[in-house]
Amino acid sequence: MKKRKIINSWLSVSPRASADDVPTIYIFDQIGKDWWSNDGVSAKDFQQALAELGPTKELVVEINSPGGNVWDGLSIYNMLRGHGAKVTTRVAGLAASIASIIALAGDTVEMSESALFMIHKASGIQAGNADEMRKMAEMLDKHDEVLAGIYVKKTGKTAAKVTELMAAETWYSGTEAKEQGFVDTLVNLPAAQASFDFSRFRRVPSAAAKQTPAPTSSANTEENMNREKILARLKQRGISIPENATDDQLIALLEGPAPVPTPTPAPAPAATATSTAPALTAEAIASAVVAALKPAAASAAPAAGILDPGSEPVANSRRIENL
Repeated sequence: MKKRKIINSWLSVSPRASADDVPTIYIFDQIGKDWWSNDGVSAKDFQQALAELGPTKELVVEINSPGGNVWDGLSIYNMLRGHGAKVTTRVAGLAASIASIIALAGDTVEMSESALFMIHKASGIQAGNADEMRKMAEMLDKHDEVLAGIYVKKTGKTAAKVTELMAAETWYSGTEAKEQGFVDTLVNLPAAQASFDFSRFRRVPSAAAKQTPAPTSSANTEENMNREKILARLKQRGISIPENATDDQLIALLEGPAPVPTPTPAPAPAATATSTAPALTAEAIASAVVAALKPAAASAAPAAGILDPGSEPVANSRRIENL
């Protein structure tokens, strides 16, 4: 059985066991990094996965994703379209939103009969005045034109028909996706279990809403962690780490028993002293609280998803998702 190379928690590569074997990249998460958890498959992650493989004549990309960031998704699509290998994309569980665009990057598009495929219009977040809102609407229209063009090229449908299907948030089973021209071949695959948040979608079919998380052993959970998270966990346990430690050695250390911490003697009680500082007034306390909150408010602004970086204020930031 081939051992997967873990790029991050939900992006992995199954390299060739032999010269005749076909390598596989697995995309099993949202597209683009989440602002808060940093989960997700970014275009940079995917480029790293391709680099890990090196030159290859054939490539399989398995997909189970609810979609996400349009820009990351289009970058991944174009990387696959420009790749020298014969690319087969395979929808193992779900290809929704921008993940459906990535699925269409394959020279051959395969889909499990029990999987789901969804297309819809792009959406975005904008704060600002009426002019800025109109600019955002125009930007979304432009993104929809690009996405619709990819669906049109694959299916042969008219742009008007595709736009209508996108506006309706249209879901397809494997059989329906093949009948409508999105998919070339239906395949039998094991169910790709995952738990995704579908609250942002309007017409989720019951088959998707009933998804449950796949059971994972503790060993698999530890292996899926990236190196930085493993190092942080080992540091928390007080385990010394050799500088030249391999990934397998780090995982072995992580799965071993945690060292028993040495009890720390309680500090000696501090000598009491009578304060001579004057009592704080209510006004002074209020001023101190306001001053303390200002840096926190400034640092809370998200740094990702800025369309026009640089001098544009955070209030006018834009983020476009194919959600």
